Amino acid sequence: MNIGFDKRLELLYGILYCVNKDMNNTLHPGLFIEEIPSYCNEFYEIYKKGINDEFIELIKNKGINSSWAAPAIIALSLDKNYNIIENNTLFEMVANNNPYYDKEKIEKYLKEFVEKSNYEEFYNDHKQFYNNIIQSYKESMNEVNENVIENFYGYKIGEMKINLYNFTTGSSGLLINNIQYYNQRVDNINEDENNFKFKNKINTIFHEFSHPYIAPLVKKYCNNIYLDNLFEEAKEKGLKTDVYQTMKANTIWDEYIVRSIALYLQSKYDSKENIEKRIEIEKKNGFVHVEEISKIFDSKDNYSNFEEFFKDELVPFIVDLNKK
Repeated sequence: MNIGFDKRLELLYGILYCVNKDMNNTLHPGLFIEEIPSYCNEFYEIYKKGINDEFIELIKNKGINSSWAAPAIIALSLDKNYNIIENNTLFEMVANNNPYYDKEKIEKYLKEFVEKSNYEEFYNDHKQFYNNIIQSYKESMNEVNENVIENFYGYKIGEMKINLYNFTTGSSGLLINNIQYYNQRVDNINEDENNFKFKNKINTIFHEFSHPYIAPLVKKYCNNIYLDNLFEEAKEKGLKTDVYQTMKANTIWDEYIVRSIALYLQSKYDSKENIEKRIEIEKKNGFVHVEEISKIFDSKDNYSNFEEFFKDELVPFIVDLNKK
């Protein structure tokens, strides 16, 4: 798989991190962390040179960060001159849902920031730093062939790319301009900021690369089916509503399904001990039925294609689970 850093992601997440820092972690509580203090502090120095009050106000009004995925979608829609190139994902997940999104202002502020802060120079000066992180990430990965995902769904929807980034927690899976992105934050579990060691990411790889496959099917078959009981149960038992800010009773479909698929695929490659740990993690996050749902994927090959299985077996199974 193609693994690397993307200067557009690093730019947007860096700016958001710094705004949040000045707001005493109130922009999105718990989402921005200081895993690599010296690097983050270096970015903060160029941030002070490039930011302006209008850009800060746009961010405070959620013009860029209206949802968890929005900053990554905007970043990966930028061309080399920091112009936003329209695409379906940007329209459906950002522009169409956010009254504060302003394409012209975002382009203007980003271009001014890049110029005033000398961001391009900053990024180029840290390429060896990024390369060290990439190497550590590769060493932590299980031997997972990207064909596993294509074979599971029975088709391929685009080139697969893993982007690493600093400044914030979490990960995301997106399809933009026929490229599948798995965006993964730098998850260093060592105290030494220059000696990186990543946790096993096999489950997250399957999870995030599944989102572009599952999202259109959920939209097509589940958009008006509300999983009220599963949603309330998830909230009661641990759903982190501060992270899943836009999640509602009908949008929990995506997370429940991709988590179940990730568990199913992980079970083919990982140890029993790690699978049991993953099940416990899912339960603590409120997704208490992923193990139960994952078991029905054994019958997937009885159908002519994945979509038939999805609408004829998976959806009715989860709807029935919600009733119970």
